[in-house]
Amino acid sequence: MGTYEVLFILPPTLEEGDVTATIDEFRGIAETGGVKTVSEDAWGRRRLAYPIQKKNDGIYHLFVFEGAPGSLDDFDRRMKNSDKIMRHMIVRTDLETQRARKKGVYPVKSTDEREAERAAARATRDEERRAARGASDDRKEPSAASEPAAAKPERAAAKPEPAAAKPEPAPETASKADAGSEEE
Repeated sequence: MGTYEVLFILPPTLEEGDVTATIDEFRGIAETGGVKTVSEDAWGRRRLAYPIQKKNDGIYHLFVFEGAPGSLDDFDRRMKNSDKIMRHMIVRTDLETQRARKKGVYPVKSTDEREAERAAARATRDEERRAARGASDDRKEPSAASEPAAAKPERAAAKPEPAAAKPEPAPETASKADAGSEEE
């Protein structure tokens, strides 16, 4: 027995009744093939990474099945031939899990555990942002206009002196320019 994830995209032009009928139809096809539905998740309408069939949105749906290898062959063939399915992908997920556990590369976490970790990280990040915003509102530095008069001369004295002005051109250069204008 293997675990398979089936993700497919329906066109956004399908009405809610047609979407439900299509999902029920493919669930029935899979169960007729001898697989057991472990879970089902409607992801809803989402923007596509690139246009498919001149559409920018799609209705995503995920099935997780458990069954023998080859039990989803008819299911796969029917999805390929259906006009209602824009794209689909079937992935055997238990092999990845078994390999990872066997190698001890990383402890495999369930989807719920990963989602809980992400939610905790988001909450921590949001709290840090709120705290930073609150602290920055409390620590506003006084503007230059509100500083005492004694502090202003110190700042003026701390400024560097401007660079010395360029020397004027040599008298010869000036006389040549004058001489050229007199000839005309």
